[in-house]
Amino acid sequence: MEDVYSYLNNAWKRTAKILFGKEVGELKRYEEWLKEYMFMRPINKQGVFLGGEFKDVRKAIAYDDLSKLEKFEPLNINEIKDIDSIFEALKERFVTVGSLLLGVSRNIEKSTEIADSYNVYYSRTVYSSKNIA
Repeated sequence: MEDVYSYLNNAWKRTAKILFGKEVGELKRYEEWLKEYMFMRPINKQGVFLGGEFKDVRKAIAYDDLSKLEKFEPLNINEIKDIDSIFEALKERFVTVGSLLLGVSRNIEKSTEIADSYNVYYSRTVYSSKNIA
């Protein structure tokens, strides 16, 4: 199957032709305008996408990679003396999960919080949908 962008770009062109009687150009031409209020960004080199409300993320992984997280030993007695020491001991263990895909979702790129959807490109919080950019 062709990549998500190519598929959606073709759908964009067909839709424009129906609505306006002619093509209006490539989907990439309108990308900045379409994602203006997305408040989403890639968080690391692996392309994990997070919503904009995550400001100071130290460590982020894709939802699919949760099983690859390292296992930690239980906290020892010195690490649980008080709330501050517990927080200090745990903060290296915290991880933010992005590129969240749930249910039966296929053909998804540069997106997060997607459930039961198909052909989704650069989107956030999409449920039971198809052909979304």
